[in-house]
Amino acid sequence: MTRRLARIYLAHPKRTCGTERETAGLERVAQLVPRARIVNPADRYTEDVDCLDDWPGLVDTLDALVVLTDERGIIETGVWREIGDCIYADVPVFVF
Repeated sequence: MTRRLARIYLAHPKRTCGTERETAGLERVAQLVPRARIVNPADRYTEDVDCLDDWPGLVDTLDALVVLTDERGIIETGVWREIGDCIYADVPVFVF
């Protein structure tokens, strides 16, 4: 029997895309769950509309949502929406 790899979404503010903070978050998730398939919105979406169209179908495929705050420790509005959707879908949510 083949086990499916855990699918973890790294939710983070757009302004952290391409930063050391994003890289550190990705590395930390990879350390904690070495065989996980990490879904990074920065790699998946180029426009907000892409995310809005894709997100509802993606939520049910996730095993966990990991939230990366901004450099001030703030969770932004779009990430709060992702958190709410995951809670509603019984997807575990973790915050860095």
